[in-house]
Amino acid sequence: MKVFVTRKLPGGALDRLGGPLQDETVLVVTRGADGRIAGFIQFVPHRRGTAMSLAAMRRMPDTPNGLMEFTIVRAIELLGGDGVDEISLNFVAFGRQLREPAGPGDRLLGWTLRVADRWFQIERLRRFSDKFQPRWRPRYLIYEHPTALPRSALAVMWAEGQAPKPWRTQSTFSHARADQRDEPARSAG
Repeated sequence: MKVFVTRKLPGGALDRLGGPLQDETVLVVTRGADGRIAGFIQFVPHRRGTAMSLAAMRRMPDTPNGLMEFTIVRAIELLGGDGVDEISLNFVAFGRQLREPAGPGDRLLGWTLRVADRWFQIERLRRFSDKFQPRWRPRYLIYEHPTALPRSALAVMWAEGQAPKPWRTQSTFSHARADQRDEPARSAG
């Protein structure tokens, strides 16, 4: 396996990643012995480029287990040589309750999260991240009123890819806009 770091792939491959930081995005790509891309990790910069945060990682289905772990380790080595002193792999919602429950409420929440892992993959994400012996930093969810907590939590889960977003196809919106444009103008009065 060969690993390289790039900001763009030849021929516009992976251009669909997009986002406001597309030009600063760093791709760490692993190629198999045959030269084909086996997997990649996309990082976006923060702290003026001295730190990187994992945005996406994908591998081809026919690649061996451990490919992403191998790619992450090589990314740490390669990006460290480029002056990056911190890499954020991701955050794990309710990670403290899964790792170090502080009481009966935390233990109950941890148990619930483990049961729900088949749908949300929070425990699996925590176990994957633990392989790299990370420093865990707390994050907090702030909301105005307890009734806002479910909606706020769902928004965080959508942002982190832990829950499917309600989908509306682009064509739904396009048809709605086209219908509005085709309507004749009406004068008031």
